[in-house]
Amino acid sequence: DTMQTLRSVKVHAPAELKAALSDVRSDASPTDWALCALEPDGSSLRLVGKGEGGAEALAAQLSDDAVFYGLVRRTDQIDKSTTIKFVFLSFIGSALSTMKRAKVSTVKGAVSEVFAPFHAELMSATEPSEV
Repeated sequence: DTMQTLRSVKVHAPAELKAALSDVRSDASPTDWALCALEPDGSSLRLVGKGEGGAEALAAQLSDDAVFYGLVRRTDQIDKSTTIKFVFLSFIGSALSTMKRAKVSTVKGAVSEVFAPFHAELMSATEPSEV
């Protein structure tokens, strides 16, 4: 278990989340997404799931009453080259109160450090269809 600190904001990232992110990054693993939720206390993350199926499979795990962060591995074939990119996403459920939404912005930097490095970012999606 580790703590990530950025501007004195701390977010607890459990070992199982770190392991899931390593799985997504591993060429030897078929796992291509991992998703966690921000706990109601706003200072810790909880692994929601990981698996195969990319952004669509990840989006199926989202709900409108929580804040989620995820990492998706995308493999693209461009001509004869295969490129792998990692996309970090943040999802803020549309049913969250304004106060909870505001609090999320204070931990975003610390959370993105847990998921770094990544090539692209989808910020503040509010509907699973945006993912």
